[in-house]
Amino acid sequence: MFKRFLLSYWFVCSVGLIGILYGLSRYLQSSLFVRSHSASYNAWALNFLNPGKPKELIFEVGVWIGLLLYYLCLVLLILKAGGLSSRREERDANKRLLVACGVLLIGINGLIFGWFRGRSNAVISITSLALVVLWSVVATAPFFFVLAKKWHSFEKINQWAHSCGLTFVNVWENFNQWAHSRGVFVIVAGLLSLMCLHFVFIFSPFIWGDLKIINEYLDIPEYTYLQGNLVSNTEYINGHQLTGLTKYDPMRDMGRTPVPRSEMYVQVPKTNLLESFINGSNQYEVLSDGSQWGMRKDLLAGDLYPKQDAREEALKALPADQDRATAYYYDDELHALVVNRGMTFDEYRELVFLYSKDEYGDKIAQLRQTSGMEHRRLMTRSYTSQEKEFLTKNQFEMHNQIFNRWVIHHHNFVLGAINEYAKGKPLKDINAQYGPLNVVVMATLLQWAGGISYANYFPIWYSFWLIYFALFVGCSLLIFRDFFYVTLACVLAFGYIIMINFQILHLGPGLNPLRHFFDVPVLAAFCMFLRKGRMGFLLVALLCAFVGVLNNVQFGLALAVALGATLVIMAMIDRELLNLRMIAVCGGAAAFLMIAMVFLISAPGSSKNSMLAYYLEGFVSPPIPVNRLVLTMIAVSAGYLSLVYFERTARDLKYIVLFLLFYSQGLFLYYTWGGTPPHILNIAPILVLCVIGFLKILLEGWGGGKFQKPIIVSLIVIALCVVYIPGSLAYYSTKQTFDKVFVDHKTYQWNLKTANFISTMDPQPFLDSVSLINEFSGPDPAIHILSKYDNFIPFLAEKYSAMPFSDVPWFLVTTKEVNLCIEQIMVSKPTYLFVDTDIERSLNGDIMIGDHASESRMRVQRLNLLKTIYSAIRDDYEPVKKGILLTAYKKKN
Repeated sequence: MFKRFLLSYWFVCSVGLIGILYGLSRYLQSSLFVRSHSASYNAWALNFLNPGKPKELIFEVGVWIGLLLYYLCLVLLILKAGGLSSRREERDANKRLLVACGVLLIGINGLIFGWFRGRSNAVISITSLALVVLWSVVATAPFFFVLAKKWHSFEKINQWAHSCGLTFVNVWENFNQWAHSRGVFVIVAGLLSLMCLHFVFIFSPFIWGDLKIINEYLDIPEYTYLQGNLVSNTEYINGHQLTGLTKYDPMRDMGRTPVPRSEMYVQVPKTNLLESFINGSNQYEVLSDGSQWGMRKDLLAGDLYPKQDAREEALKALPADQDRATAYYYDDELHALVVNRGMTFDEYRELVFLYSKDEYGDKIAQLRQTSGMEHRRLMTRSYTSQEKEFLTKNQFEMHNQIFNRWVIHHHNFVLGAINEYAKGKPLKDINAQYGPLNVVVMATLLQWAGGISYANYFPIWYSFWLIYFALFVGCSLLIFRDFFYVTLACVLAFGYIIMINFQILHLGPGLNPLRHFFDVPVLAAFCMFLRKGRMGFLLVALLCAFVGVLNNVQFGLALAVALGATLVIMAMIDRELLNLRMIAVCGGAAAFLMIAMVFLISAPGSSKNSMLAYYLEGFVSPPIPVNRLVLTMIAVSAGYLSLVYFERTARDLKYIVLFLLFYSQGLFLYYTWGGTPPHILNIAPILVLCVIGFLKILLEGWGGGKFQKPIIVSLIVIALCVVYIPGSLAYYSTKQTFDKVFVDHKTYQWNLKTANFISTMDPQPFLDSVSLINEFSGPDPAIHILSKYDNFIPFLAEKYSAMPFSDVPWFLVTTKEVNLCIEQIMVSKPTYLFVDTDIERSLNGDIMIGDHASESRMRVQRLNLLKTIYSAIRDDYEPVKKGILLTAYKKKN
């Protein structure tokens, strides 16, 4: 009993330590790690910014390091005090005293945790210092008062079972005998085989099926089957005034702004004051505390954000005309002021002030009345059955067209980099966000497969899912050497991957296990080293960890640090397994690999990651609830405690689990940055191995060896019902939604060399752009392009963008990127420049009313930045040929 109390004592103290580290992270983020104020986020990007993300990351890194040092010190002190004794302690412990001490301990650590969690409490203060001293005294007290006593071991789990009654024991014994029967082994082995086959089937649409791409672009024509007839989406939306859109048709409008609804404009003269009214402010100011805030006021709430007065200051800092430029524009052809929503009273007063003549004042008043009525009508209108059918059939595609970030956008981060590398662009200039090594490997494989194309890329890229998880199954069998444990691991791992669902698996190249492909080889080699004691296996593990860093810096560093930390602890505690000769050889090899790794990462020829700094600041990174982070940290603390308690566990399993615990912390740091369910689900297999490793340690440590199989069988059944079956339902439900798009719409077979797939996009506008590029670009594979299609059209034309980014609109996070693009054109002075034909039209008609209004406005704000770049270089170029989507411009002499 005393042993359990003592370890529980230190576990509770770890919660107080987490509270202290939380306070320190808050202090560090606000004083030492505030980002430079020179960069100002553009309006659209602020809506994706989570200013509390640096604190989350600092907090998590600090806790991982703090818990490691805390438990390492405990282990070393316990060993110095004589280690854990297996002899029984005298049973005269004062239970009341232990209960009183426990209550006092929880109260003290709760007080410490609550103080440092309080946002109004100063981290650097006399009170905080006193609480840190108090925690230090409490955490170390057992070493001064009670370590002289001998600890006794736990009661066997079967003794507890017998105390629950004869009936339960008989049932459990019968279940135990059934679980050990050969029939159950055959069932479990068959289940494992079926799941492996099902997993292959899950990825078969991406590898062997017909490649299908939805229409991801709002302006590209498409047709819907509506009550047996084929209708044009653009004509139907404009004719029925759906969702407030005034859709642009590139084949009909040819760069002109579509005619607005009569209720939404009024003819008034264009003046400089009117232009100032329309343009307003599209930038946000940096607050005094270094934070920036977007339109989403929900981001101003939450535990990891500044205190209340800072939130109020942020709300006041939001300009009143923050969406003025996306609400109003002046139509030069109509000589009219156009608005796409109801005019506010303040805007009415400003406009009346700008136009003093009564005739214009009356027109402004009329526009205020008609725009308000039209806005309310569109918000509250009832749809006919036919309109509902149209909206239902187009909901999925319109959602992603407005969001402007689906399959083509996401896979361009990989496929675009591969294309650039294959076309000869220097690696140092390539934005290899997911790592340079997989870019080189994929480029080589695609060239062997017949060339860089969508048709070759998808099967090869998704094949790595099957290769990785085949190694995962083999590695699980190597670690656990038990089909029951392996089956449990696979049910959970496969179930969580399938739970990502078809659409997100199709969407996200960053979820591909190729990013962390080398963690399984490292785990297998390390396991063999622990079993065989041969240095060669350890060197293989070190080499794979090194290659993993080259493949992807974030995952690779987590892997390398986990392996290094495990080896250091082994060298401190288990000298028999890791002797001095091994330490010297492996230390030298690790040092050499580390130097080589640093050199390769920082070398001038290495790739770049232009967005990394913004990602670390919280860009496109939703907040993680603090309670979720704290619970995770408490779970890690419990993991360390288990390893300390079950010190006599087989050392191979113990150190494998320790390695997995370290690596899981690094992976969870990746999830903390990502902040969305797919980012935790795609790393779940490693977390599953870690949890099952601890489960095996607990069952064997508690003397429940003969009950392992019935317990694991029960957990397999639970995992099937809770994880695998719901995951499969989510997968097939989202796949059905995706497949239905190609039934409800007219489809086209694309037959380009680089794009051979089925799509609901009409290829004609893109073929016209490819022809235009080939006519004016010459043999040079690099072209300068300013277009919302720059992540797709250059690839179709077997070219790549010479701009600093392969998807310019999505990289224009701050004014810095805008200036880089302007500088690139001005310095390179290309003879021909390819620009969107509709670069000068107003995009305000693309903004929806109601659902997705905010997202559609952000899309317009983002694309409007292309106009800013174009305006800076427009005087140096003249149009020479207009196409459907692109216009070729030639540099003036």
